Amino acid sequence: MGKSATSDLLVIVADSTHKMFARVLYSPTIVEFENTYHQRFTYCTTNSLILVNAANLSILLPSTIVKDFDVPVDLSVNYVVMDLILVQLVQRDQIQLNSDLLLKFIYYEKQYQLHSKSRPNHNSTVVQSIEKDYDDVKSI
Repeated sequence: MGKSATSDLLVIVADSTHKMFARVLYSPTIVEFENTYHQRFTYCTTNSLILVNAANLSILLPSTIVKDFDVPVDLSVNYVVMDLILVQLVQRDQIQLNSDLLLKFIYYEKQYQLHSKSRPNHNSTVVQSIEKDYDDVKSI
């Protein structure tokens, strides 16, 4: 777990196939969790089973990942990070399966890499593409 410049908590989450970076938002996530379970979010939550009821995805630049998560990353890839909004504690037992060690980050998958390579002029390329496709459409 890491700490961001805000009060959000930086974590790594996993399902049965992959791991990815996530942010546990201080408000409403941590506040709601601590009010519901009457204990700190960080108390024995490592290797616990938590159900994510609501989340958003954010795309972060590699420099942000390096700064916030303090890990080396591929600088040519943009990183999708899950922002946890509403979570529910399912099991607190500290269980680590051997398969957890075999899980790799989703960011290393070829399909992910193909679709998420950083493109410095991406916004202008998108605008040009839209203008070309919709050059006969005018706003009034």
